[in-house]
Amino acid sequence: MAIIYTYPRISSLQADDCMLVSDDSDGKKTKSVSLSTIKSFVGGGSAAMLTVQTSNGGTVVNNVTDIKVTDSTLTDNGNGVVTINTGGGSGTPGGDQGSIQYNDNTTFAGSTNLIFNGTDKLDVKHMIDIKGDGTNAGKLKLYCKDTTTPHYVELQGPEHGVPNQANYTITLPAVPPSTGQVLKYTGAQGSPFTWETPLAETSGTWTPILGSKQGANGSLSYATQITQNTAVGSWRRIGNQMYYDFYIEFTILAALTNSNLMIGAMEAGQTNGTDLWGLPIDDTTPGSGTPTLKASTNNNGSCQITQATGPTTGAGTMWEKMPQTGKVGRTEAGIVDLASHNYMNDPGSTLSPLQTIFKQDWWSVDQGDCVLAGTIIAEAAAS
Repeated sequence: MAIIYTYPRISSLQADDCMLVSDDSDGKKTKSVSLSTIKSFVGGGSAAMLTVQTSNGGTVVNNVTDIKVTDSTLTDNGNGVVTINTGGGSGTPGGDQGSIQYNDNTTFAGSTNLIFNGTDKLDVKHMIDIKGDGTNAGKLKLYCKDTTTPHYVELQGPEHGVPNQANYTITLPAVPPSTGQVLKYTGAQGSPFTWETPLAETSGTWTPILGSKQGANGSLSYATQITQNTAVGSWRRIGNQMYYDFYIEFTILAALTNSNLMIGAMEAGQTNGTDLWGLPIDDTTPGSGTPTLKASTNNNGSCQITQATGPTTGAGTMWEKMPQTGKVGRTEAGIVDLASHNYMNDPGSTLSPLQTIFKQDWWSVDQGDCVLAGTIIAEAAAS
């Protein structure tokens, strides 16, 4: 048999070209085998030939001489198949540990102003803008702890297109509130909001009585100038403001002289009716000390006297002098000096119109039944 290299060479192989082999299963006899048969044997045997395909398993890529794997994993599955796991992309994270990544001009970036701890906490420094979408205002929803059917409290931005709209800032106070306090705007520089206890309202009753200015200690009833029948009153306090409502029915017995100008006060509860108390005041809230009433011109009120029945003559005299106002504390703290705006000032007097009014007789008519009612407003002050 000739030496193999002395045979003519084939320049192009075909699937049906044959090679000589020794058939081990047939006494090692020399036989021929086609190249296609050898290809099939090699492809399905243990000495598998590497085949590279496109990513979708399509056309076979031939003449592969080198395979390089970078930033990925090369895995031998053990069945002649090698897997390259390239993941979803690659890149170096930006920022510090926990920095949330964002696209910074096609490059990964991170910031220490936006940090996630990997479990349940997101830290954001300085500012968050929650913007509207053109129809709805920005909203922030705070949910309860339940995860099955949670409910929430929603903070929503302001309406747009309303009069006097403007940007503004709510700066929370540096100290925590006490029980019952509310947030109040003060306008103070640097700390425009503060915690404040709302003005609580208290109330009570009092028994009004008509007295004379002389010493502010004798009632007209005791002086046999009137008979006071029904007398009821109520007061309420909001902050340091006092409000007194009163209603008195009385009968005129005699004229009131200049020396006994008419005043309003609280009945002292004395059997002889000679003593008068100042208007009652709540001494429990607010502040400390024993509250009194300020001697201030801001203390004012309105009252009206009407004649239910009266004399057949001289009625016009009293109507001209019916009291229409009251000043607290001109005679004595808490005592109401009653005055009438209907009376003209005496041209010859050197006193103010109000003082001139105080010097006039309130009535000089015969016996008549009257009602005096009104409201007095006074300002409380702790002393």
